[in-house]
Amino acid sequence: MAAVVFDNTIIHKHPFYPNCRAALQDISDRDYSSGSYQFDPRIECLDMDVYERVICQGNPDKTVDAVIGICTCGSDKRKSNPRLMLIELRMDYESVKNLSATNLLGKVRHTKALLGSEILIDPKSYFIFDKKTFNQARRWFSDKGNERGDMKNFVVYSVEDFNCNVLSYDDLPYKPIHSPDQIREDILKHIKKKNIKSLLKSLSYWLKVVEKYKYSNLFEFESLKSVLIGILDEVKGCGFNLSEDEEIDFEILFGDFDRVFE
Repeated sequence: MAAVVFDNTIIHKHPFYPNCRAALQDISDRDYSSGSYQFDPRIECLDMDVYERVICQGNPDKTVDAVIGICTCGSDKRKSNPRLMLIELRMDYESVKNLSATNLLGKVRHTKALLGSEILIDPKSYFIFDKKTFNQARRWFSDKGNERGDMKNFVVYSVEDFNCNVLSYDDLPYKPIHSPDQIREDILKHIKKKNIKSLLKSLSYWLKVVEKYKYSNLFEFESLKSVLIGILDEVKGCGFNLSEDEEIDFEILFGDFDRVFE
C-alpha cells in the first residue's frame, strides 16, 4: 500500500517560501502551549498566517494555518504525485459548537486562491483536533459533508493520526525487488556443485542487474550491492581448481563488480 510522505522540496519551489517558511512544529508551539503537541520537527511548511498578515496585510483568519509538501510513495520508495497539503490546526477546541462550515470553506478557498495553480494542491484539506474532541469533530464534519458536497473532501485527524499518516521518506522501509535470500540461493547452489561455468553465468547475470539499478533505483542498487559483496567474498575464498581461462574470467568479472560498486 502506498504511503504519504512529507517532501520539503515541494514548498521550497513555491514563491511564498522565502517570505513565510516555518516548521509545522513552530506553528503548533506558537498557537498552543509550547510542546503540547508533537509533530515531526523535520516538516517544513508555508506559514499562511504570516503570509496573509505580513505580505498581504490582510486578516490572517482567512487562511488555513499551514501548507506542507507531500508525495505518494510505494514500497519501492519511488515518489509520485507531488502536491501541497492544506492544514488547519484546531487542537484548542473543546467542543464543535463553535465550528462554522462557512468559515472553514472560506479559509480553504482563500488559501487555494493565494497559492495559485503553479503546484498541484491535494483535493483534500486536513483539520487537526485534540484527541479529546476528535470523535465529535469527525461526526460534525461527516454530517456537514453529507449536507453539502463542498465539504466532502475535508479530513479530520487527531495529532496522532496525522503523525501516523504523513510519514518521513527517510524512515520508510524498502522492500527489495530482488530478494537477497533468493540471490544467495541462486549463486551458492553453483558454488556447492562446483559448477564454474554456471557460477560465472549467474554472477554475470547479477552484474548486469545491479548495474541497471545503479542510476535508476538507488535503494535496489544498495540492496543488491550489500548481498553481492558478501557472496563475492565467499566465491574468492572457495579455493576452486581453476583453469587459466577461468581465472582470467573471474578476474575480469571481479573487476567489473568493483567498477560498478564504486
